[in-house]
Amino acid sequence: MVLYNDRVFSFEKAAGIEHIIDANPSEDNIKELVMWNRRNQQAQEELVSYHTQGKFLYVHPLTTAHQTTNEYILMKQTQPGKFLDEVTNAKKYIDRYKSLIRNNKYKDQEEYIKYRDHLASYEHKLELMQAVLNG
Repeated sequence: MVLYNDRVFSFEKAAGIEHIIDANPSEDNIKELVMWNRRNQQAQEELVSYHTQGKFLYVHPLTTAHQTTNEYILMKQTQPGKFLDEVTNAKKYIDRYKSLIRNNKYKDQEEYIKYRDHLASYEHKLELMQAVLNG
C-alpha cells in the first residue's frame, strides 16, 4: 500500500512540475521532474515484481531502506559487537566528511559533490541504525 501511495504521490508531483516547466523551464525543475518520474518508475517496478514473482526488487528507496533495516536488525541480534562497530564507523565517517566540507578540503566541485553524497549516505545509514537501536 505504501508503494502504491508513493507512486501516486510521485506522479502528482511530476505532473505539477511539468506545468511549471511548460511556463518557465529551468535546469533544477527538469532535474526534479526526472527524479519524481524515476521514483514513480521504481515504485511501479516493485509493485509489478511483487505481483508477478511475490518478491521485491529493492530498487525503490522505501524497499531499500526496509531491506537495510532488516539487515541491521539481524546483525544486532546475531552480532551485536559488529553492529555497534558499524554505528561507530558511521559516526566517524560523518565527522570526517563534515570536516572535509567545512574546511574546503576538496580540489574541485566534483569532489565536493562526492563528499556531500558520502555524507548524506552515512547520515542515512546512521539514522537507520539508530532506529534499530531505539526500536
